[in-house]
Amino acid sequence: MSKKLVLPVLLLALISAITFIGVAGDKVVIHHTGAFSGEVQLLNELIADEYGEPSVLHGKMGRTYYIWETGKRSRLVTSITKVSMHNAVLSPALIFQTLPEEYEPDLATHGGICGAVLEESNIMDIYAPYAVAFSAQGLYGPNGFKPGTTTTWDPNQDKFIDPLWIRTDGTLTDLLAEGVQEAKQDPGFQDLWEESGLPYQPTLYEGVVHVSSAYFVANDELNAQWAKLFKIDPNLDKSNYNVNWDEKDLSRLIWGPYDGKVHKVGGLAMESAAVVWTLRQYNVPVAVLRYPSDKARSEAEVQIQKFGQTASAVGGYSFYYGLQNIIEAIESGRLSVDNGRAVLN
Repeated sequence: MSKKLVLPVLLLALISAITFIGVAGDKVVIHHTGAFSGEVQLLNELIADEYGEPSVLHGKMGRTYYIWETGKRSRLVTSITKVSMHNAVLSPALIFQTLPEEYEPDLATHGGICGAVLEESNIMDIYAPYAVAFSAQGLYGPNGFKPGTTTTWDPNQDKFIDPLWIRTDGTLTDLLAEGVQEAKQDPGFQDLWEESGLPYQPTLYEGVVHVSSAYFVANDELNAQWAKLFKIDPNLDKSNYNVNWDEKDLSRLIWGPYDGKVHKVGGLAMESAAVVWTLRQYNVPVAVLRYPSDKARSEAEVQIQKFGQTASAVGGYSFYYGLQNIIEAIESGRLSVDNGRAVLN
C-alpha cells in the first residue's frame, strides 16, 4: 500500500470504529433474569436459534451473562439470579458492578416458577403481575399474619419510604402478555403441554399481585392470609397492617400510579419483588411473568417434582415471544425508555 493511501485508510478505519462504538453504546439493552439455570435454558436455546450463538461474559460471584445483538437498536442479555431473596437483590446489583456500561440494562424482564395463591388458578397458568409485594419481614403471631416492610429509596419523592407493593412496568407487561398468547400457538409449546397430560389449557392472569417471601411456603393457612392481606384494594382495611400509612404512597404504589382497581394475589416465590425493587433503584423499568409449578400448599414439594421442569419450559416459550415483541417495538422505533418507564410512541 502506498504511503499516500495509508492515512486515508487509517482515518476511515478510525471513523468506522467510532461509528460502531457509538451505535453499540446507543442500543437499548434488555436484561432478562430467571431464578435458576433451568428457567432460562430453553429461552436461551430459542433465542440462539433466532440470533445465533451469544457472546458470553463471566462476572463476579459465579454469574454468567449471555449477550445477543438482536438488531441495530437492541441488545438482549440473559442471566440467572440464583434462588432466594438475597440472591435476587445481589444479582441485579452485580450486573451494574460487572458489565461494561454498554451492556447495562435500560429495561428488564424477570420470570420463574412459583406457587399458586389465586384460588381459581391451576398449575402452569401464567401470571403477568400488575405489582409485586414484599413479605420479607412478615410476622406470624397471636393476632395472625402481618406483613412487614423493607425501607427503600423512592427517587420521585426524594426520601426513604416503606413499600408494600411496587408497580411493574405496564407497557412491558402488556408486551409480555401478548407473547404468552403467541407462545400457546407454537407447536413446541403444544407438544410440551400434551406431554404434561393436564386436561386444560393454561390461563393468563393479568392484573394480579405477585408476593415474594424470604422462605419456601407450603402452608394452607399462610397462603390464605397472603391472598387476603397482599391484594390491592381501594377499600383496604389499613388496620390489618403494621406500617405507617401515607395516602400518597398508597395512591402511587411506589414508582407508579394506582388504577383504583382490586388486584388479587396470583402467585408467590422468593425472587420477583427483590429483583424489581433492586432494578428500580437503578431507574430500570421491569416486567414479570410467573408460572406456578405447585399450589403452595401442603402438597407443594410433590407437585414441584412433577411439574417444575414443564412449568419452566412454559416460561421459556412465553418469554421468547414476549421478548420478541419488545425487541420488535424497539427496532421499529415505537418503544423507548423515559425516566424509568417504558413508553410506546
